[in-house]
Amino acid sequence: MKLNINTSTYSIGKYTLILLLIFLIITPPAAGQYFGRNTVQYEDFAFQILESEHFDLYHYAEEDTIAGDAAHMLERWYTRYSDLFQTDLSGRQPVIMYANHADFQQTNVISGRGTGGVTEGLRNRIVLPMTGIYRENDHVLGHELVHAFQDDLMQRRARGRSASRRIGKKHSVPGNPPDFRVLF
Repeated sequence: MKLNINTSTYSIGKYTLILLLIFLIITPPAAGQYFGRNTVQYEDFAFQILESEHFDLYHYAEEDTIAGDAAHMLERWYTRYSDLFQTDLSGRQPVIMYANHADFQQTNVISGRGTGGVTEGLRNRIVLPMTGIYRENDHVLGHELVHAFQDDLMQRRARGRSASRRIGKKHSVPGNPPDFRVLF
């Protein structure tokens, strides 16, 4: 007696199973699966405000020394960028500082915490952790401040206002300054 096995059905099922496994492996998780994953906060931070000429530095007590140093670094960067862009920021710039990256990861101020710092143009603030290394802190502060200047210039352009109307002819910026964010 000869047994008749339909091999075409077997191979279609085998390929379907392989394709299904590949599909399951390469498919990214749905965005809805992130729901409910809140940032865990282990500490309550009692922020204080250190005011410098152009900045409001939000920090907590254990950062008093670095906050003062950061204020000097920011003011130095501010002078450089105001000369470079030939304008000043429209208002005071809030800077939220965390003592270290572990504290920064607990923040609910911003959503992306895997960076050295964030400048939020729409909310007009800089949020960053201190590294404990002055040269790195200075670099990150300067980097984030240039984004604050860029965002300020773009917001003025969006409102149809040039900086020259606010600060006079000495430091004028064209009514439509270029998008500097691409340059830095």
